[in-house]
Amino acid sequence: TPLGPPAATLVEKPISLEQCVVWARLRFEELFHNQIAQLIFNFPLDMATSSGAPFWSGPKRPPTPLQFSADDPLHLGFIIAAANLRAFNYGLK
Repeated sequence: TPLGPPAATLVEKPISLEQCVVWARLRFEELFHNQIAQLIFNFPLDMATSSGAPFWSGPKRPPTPLQFSADDPLHLGFIIAAANLRAFNYGLK
């Protein structure tokens, strides 16, 4: 799978950097895809307020769920930083 080992292999306390990378990749998916997709599902792009005005207007612009790309330096940077922070927090080297 594109996410590596199944999420079921994740443990609460990681014992390897690889487990931290898997956790970071799943966090990326949750934060930048799943939660945004759920928000758009709950508040569709064509939704109107009770007064009839478009819900997504003015400063409230609709977000777009991200598709992870290892070629995107921001995406990869998130994975590296999150995995390193998790590893540090659990005393892994």
